[in-house]
Amino acid sequence: MIRRPPRSTQSRSSAASDVYKRQGINAEYMGSENARSNELLVTLRKENDMVREQLELVRKELYGAQKEKNVIEMELGKKGDRMAQLQHELDQSALARDAYRSQLDREGGELSKKNQELISRIQELDNLHRRYEDAIRTSRESSPVPVARPSARLSTTRPPSTQREQR
Repeated sequence: MIRRPPRSTQSRSSAASDVYKRQGINAEYMGSENARSNELLVTLRKENDMVREQLELVRKELYGAQKEKNVIEMELGKKGDRMAQLQHELDQSALARDAYRSQLDREGGELSKKNQELISRIQELDNLHRRYEDAIRTSRESSPVPVARPSARLSTTRPPSTQREQR
């Protein structure tokens, strides 16, 4: 509010008029300050609008990232369930493998005993075979008469009726 001089003092040289003259200078100064303040206010509003736009972009990115996070967590949950299922299957396979190994060890022991018995029987047969061959060789060496082998012609002892049918 601008103060006016009282109507009784019309002279410009009075003390009251000086006060009012200084008011004008202050008003001009205040006007220029208001203009600068208005410019500053406009600049700050523009910056504020830019910050709000950036904030909105960040909010949108954050919302998108949150959606992606939820999708990834859901996929990880599914994969975690699958991993748990596979781990369970792996544990079951390991148990079955261990049971099979123990069974194999038991049966393998029995088989190796049987194999040892068979191997010893084969060795006995080989020894008997060698003794038999040695006996034949010594009997041939001791008897000068050759042992007659049956001929192939004499070995066919079929009745005469069957010999005719074949010819």
